[in-house]
Parts: sequence; structure tokens; C-alpha cells
Amino acid sequence: MKNREKKKIMGYVWFVTDIIILICAVLLLMEGGTFNVVVAIIGILLVIVELYLYKTGKLSKMIK
Repeated sequence: MKNREKKKIMGYVWFVTDIIILICAVLLLMEGGTFNVVVAIIGILLVIVELYLYKTGKLSKMIK
């Protein structure tokens, strides 16, 4: 498998996992409870940080 194909597959995997994390975070926020809200906020922050790293190009440099 070529490096370009690996990057493309990893991009799809990151996208799918980010969608799953966001869905779970929204469900936890809707459910309520202190612990659930904290976990949901951590999940949302994780997705935001991944998006920032991807847009700045730092995340794509890590895949080799």
C-alpha cells in the first residue's frame, strides 16, 4: 500500500471516529448528570483539537 493511500484511509478513519465521538458527546449532554457533561465536554474538545491540528498540517505530518 502506498503512502498516499494510507493517508487517505487514515483521514477516513479519523473522520468516522470524530463523528462517533460527537454523537456520543451530544447524547451524554442530553442525558445530563455532572459526570456525563464533563465527559461530553472532553469529547468535544478532543474533536476541536484534532480539527485544529489537521487544519494546521501538524496532524498530517505525523502519519508516515
